[in-house]
Amino acid sequence: MSPKRSVQKSNSEKVRACLNREGEAAPKHAKSQPCFADVRRKILQVVKRIPLGRVASYKSIADLSGRPGRARLVGRALHDSQDAPWWRVVRSDGTCAIPQQRELLSVEGVPNRAGRVEMRRFAWPNAEEILAVDSLLELDALN
Repeated sequence: MSPKRSVQKSNSEKVRACLNREGEAAPKHAKSQPCFADVRRKILQVVKRIPLGRVASYKSIADLSGRPGRARLVGRALHDSQDAPWWRVVRSDGTCAIPQQRELLSVEGVPNRAGRVEMRRFAWPNAEEILAVDSLLELDALN
């Protein structure tokens, strides 16, 4: 078997292990990195904790969900989400991605000038809120 074939096979085994959680033991190499469904669930837990009238950056959500430096992964997780308040997640400089996002934030009382939110005023979490979020996420992990 060629090296390329063995890599393709091991990748397909990882995908199968993530998708099929019906009591089958996952291969050892698949356990070293959580599958996207698990990462997505953690990201959505954090996003659901953003309070009304506040916003968070993709970067801060990635950091709080245990994936520092993976802001694009947050965007990917939110892309198909129907139950998380995706409009509360903005870019680090406070800019909104789409006009609909600006409208939804305005309805929640978050003003934005030229599509930009004042992050110093509306960013979540601040220093003391980070500790509260960490403890809540630990409780969620136990359940």
